Amino acid sequence: MTLKSVLLPLIAAATLAASLSHASFADIAGGQDHPVTGRYDGSEMTGYSAREFDTYTTWTGAAFPLEGQVTEIAYQMPEGVTPVAAMRNFANRLQQQGYAPEFACNAATDRKACSRDLTYAVSRLPSPRMVVDSFNYAYTLFRDQGSGTTYVALLASENNGRTYLQASVIELEALQFKMVDADEIADELTQLGHIALYGIRFDTDSATLTPDSLDTLAELTKYLQAHADKEIMIVGHTDNQGTLDYNIALSTRRAEAVRSHLANALGSSGELMRAAGVGFLAPVASNATEAGRSQNRRVEIVAR
Repeated sequence: MTLKSVLLPLIAAATLAASLSHASFADIAGGQDHPVTGRYDGSEMTGYSAREFDTYTTWTGAAFPLEGQVTEIAYQMPEGVTPVAAMRNFANRLQQQGYAPEFACNAATDRKACSRDLTYAVSRLPSPRMVVDSFNYAYTLFRDQGSGTTYVALLASENNGRTYLQASVIELEALQFKMVDADEIADELTQLGHIALYGIRFDTDSATLTPDSLDTLAELTKYLQAHADKEIMIVGHTDNQGTLDYNIALSTRRAEAVRSHLANALGSSGELMRAAGVGFLAPVASNATEAGRSQNRRVEIVAR
């Protein structure tokens, strides 16, 4: 069975009665539609995860791992929408943007290609965010035919009469943040007066520092210990998702969280450190893509 013969039934079987849009419904907190995939009109976002750099397992007849910027979004379709109809709409949007299928299968028509192994191997959000029936699902892996550096995996399944679809976007050229040490921090602050520390990260829509931030914070602490009389500004930055007031408040809380951590590590009151947030007012990349937004979400240290 050829790729074309597998995909065509998915495309031909459904109509475009429901269109993709960016409308807002009773979505999971902190989630947002991806500009590449959009959403099925009337659907509800049940799951969301955006990671700056991670491994994501796709399927091309066997498990196929990719590395890059990973965004996973799960939706529950409106009542009466089948997996084929949901897949058809997302596939149509992607093809209009220059994406082509690398692999496709439908468990209802091709159990060999759409084996149960696929549902266990591919990366997906956990139930109940994304619900998959191993005997009733469709899967398509698309790739951008322009740069060839962005993949989109679509997984649609029906469970208890409702269709769920997960759209996963993997951007291979997403920024891979390198670790900086105390000497590099000193050099950047001396030469440029500021440095962006992408190794300082937070939970989604939160000012809670993630555990993988500790190494960068330790190097920043070393720098401050070696320059005990140095005054610095800790400035939080966000992408442009949400209102300006909300993002300024969020970026300020994040900067304050860094200041508090450093003060505790140094055993001081932190009187030489000031925290501020500017939201999305100072981008360093376009907010039109997830890779660009990941560059804009950052903490900068500014020398005084």
